[in-house]
Amino acid sequence: MHFTAEYFASADQSGTLTPEPYTAQSTGEQREWSLGLEQKAVLNFGLGFDHRFNDRLSLYGAGRSDFSSIDENVASDLLMSTWDLWHLSTGAAFQFLGIEFTSGLQYSFGNGVTGRLVDLTDDDPTDATGGYQTTDVRYRRLKAVVGFDLVTGGR
Repeated sequence: MHFTAEYFASADQSGTLTPEPYTAQSTGEQREWSLGLEQKAVLNFGLGFDHRFNDRLSLYGAGRSDFSSIDENVASDLLMSTWDLWHLSTGAAFQFLGIEFTSGLQYSFGNGVTGRLVDLTDDDPTDATGGYQTTDVRYRRLKAVVGFDLVTGGR
């Protein structure tokens, strides 16, 4: 069994860039960018196991968190996502024809809310997007990993 944990302390709002206000070409209104970032404290952790059946075969599995340190209630133009993710993985290490192979799968998932990236509607509530300023996001990813080691004889 294996366990890991990592803690990130909070960080106050800091200005990454401080651009001057600008005038929008289409409307003539004065606009400003919010190019700062504030982070909340977060604890990520993982738990894994591996079992060696013999010198030629091992199986493993793990789960870990990937929580965001970004507070979704603080406005920033630097970010697109603030959602928390989970990663589950499984795989095997084995020998075949004198070559060591590692193979596995990882499934990642999470949910969140993201702001509309582009607003082409001038705040018209009857527009094609329904006037939504945010949208729910479902994150899903399946990743396959294959590795091999040709230099096994000298170990």
